[in-house]
Amino acid sequence: MSYQISNTKILSLKDYLSNEERNKLFHYFLSNEKDFIKGNDIPFDIHFNYFFDEKVFDLFFERFNSLNLQKLIKEEFDYVFNWDNLLSRFPKNELLKVWAFQDNVEIKEHLDNLDEHEKETTERRISLMYSMFKSPKNFSGGDFISRDKYTNENNEFIKDNYPAEGTKIELEDNTLTIFDAAYPHQLTKIINQNKSFENSLFLVFFQIF
Repeated sequence: MSYQISNTKILSLKDYLSNEERNKLFHYFLSNEKDFIKGNDIPFDIHFNYFFDEKVFDLFFERFNSLNLQKLIKEEFDYVFNWDNLLSRFPKNELLKVWAFQDNVEIKEHLDNLDEHEKETTERRISLMYSMFKSPKNFSGGDFISRDKYTNENNEFIKDNYPAEGTKIELEDNTLTIFDAAYPHQLTKIINQNKSFENSLFLVFFQIF
């Protein structure tokens, strides 16, 4: 499924992993709850649990290759990248992270290609976000909202010059969402009455540079 937002697209690839892969991954996260580190991202006021694991990286890297992600991104986003170059320049734990959002958490509007001070652009070009959660869903919120780009021709950040409305996408289980890192986006507040780890919204983030 594709969502058009002015000059860019958001791609949502449903049933991204096989049922067996998805269920194994979900239970793997639950069995490694103690390895999720509680963190706080000050610029966006996010309180979350995050995690990195080589097995998770290898699973997604294998799926990216089987999907021919390079071809897809070239066709849909007009961007060409090389896996070997990417892996030689960046450590795996910078390319991929797993976040678990339990309750009362939101990601405020930001751009993935800006540094934490929102001053200098990074090399991040494409963001990939895999969403997974227990069925039936036990939380409200957690919707992905993207807006048109709000930088000028010099790629300078202009916060007061962007559309008030954005496109809201309800994240689905076992779905990969692909979007341009230069476009503002956010995640609406997650409210989880149960508050347990297994009822979290799990997001696997991967960055293409």
